[in-house]
Amino acid sequence: MKYTLIAKSSLLISTLLGAGLVQAETLSCKLYVSTSTNLTHKISPPSAGSTLLAQRYVGTCHFEDGRIASKQFVGVQRVIGDGSTGTMLGYSTYSLNDKDSISLSFNGGWGSSGFNGDYTVVSGSGSYENAKGSGSFKSAKNSLPNLNVFDVEINLAE
Repeated sequence: MKYTLIAKSSLLISTLLGAGLVQAETLSCKLYVSTSTNLTHKISPPSAGSTLLAQRYVGTCHFEDGRIASKQFVGVQRVIGDGSTGTMLGYSTYSLNDKDSISLSFNGGWGSSGFNGDYTVVSGSGSYENAKGSGSFKSAKNSLPNLNVFDVEINLAE
C-alpha cells in the first residue's frame, strides 16, 4: 500500500511537471504553398469596393534543423479594389510528425512588398503540448509559377 501511494504520487508529479514544459525555442522555416491546393469561396458584394475570399491551402515547411512539416490553413481575405492590397486572418496547423503539431492564429495583409503577417500560438500536441508564443511570416523570393514561398518564424515561450 505504501509503495503504491509513492508510485502514484511520483506519476502524478511527473505528469504535472511535464505537462507544461515546452522549451523556449525559435523555429524557422521556408514554407512552400502551391496555388493548386487552393479551395476558394468568393463573395463580391455590389458597390462594396472589396471582395471577401474564404480559402483553404496546404503546403510544406522545411525547417532549418532538417525537419519537414505539412501545413494546412484556412483564412479569410479582404481584397481591396484591384486586388493589389488586402488583409487576411485565419488559422494554421504545422504537423511535424504523427504526434507533434503547432496550431496558430494569424493576421496580416499584402501590398507592394508581398504577403506578411503575425502569428499567435494557440495550441500544440506532442512535445508542443501547451505551447504558447508568437511568430511571423513574410513573402520570400521565388521564381516558380503557381508557388508561393514564405519565410516563417515561430517563437515558442516556456
